[in-house]
Amino acid sequence: MTSYTVTSLVDRRREIMREQAWLHREIKATEEAIVHIDAVIRLYDPGYDFSQLKAKRPVTEDDVFRPGEVPLLALDFLRNASEAVSTIDLAKHLLELKGSPRLSPKRFQSLSAKIHAALQTQFRRGIVEKAGQSRTRSILWKIKRQ
Repeated sequence: MTSYTVTSLVDRRREIMREQAWLHREIKATEEAIVHIDAVIRLYDPGYDFSQLKAKRPVTEDDVFRPGEVPLLALDFLRNASEAVSTIDLAKHLLELKGSPRLSPKRFQSLSAKIHAALQTQFRRGIVEKAGQSRTRSILWKIKRQ
């Protein structure tokens, strides 16, 4: 039994070492690419300050909604709503539209934040308006009537 366990663990370790070697090669290749891009930037702007550059934030994939789908569904729901709707209720409704997938509290919070950001953009464009707060301190939204 011990021999089989050790053999399996050694095999797994070798797989991880192979992956680690590949990742080291990828890191080296990306570092070289950055050096080349920096050189080209210096050709165009010799005084460019690279110290303020930060990596772009990683994009998280959403396996429930397609890109751009959340704002459209939220606006459709608000158009048909008879009264102001909270961000939390909008999130619950959108999940019901998708067959009510089970989300962890963290992912539900992320969905609520995505809905809030989308509606905040529509608020700045004058399409929706804030109608107060719910008991849970979630913003109430409604379509701005012309």
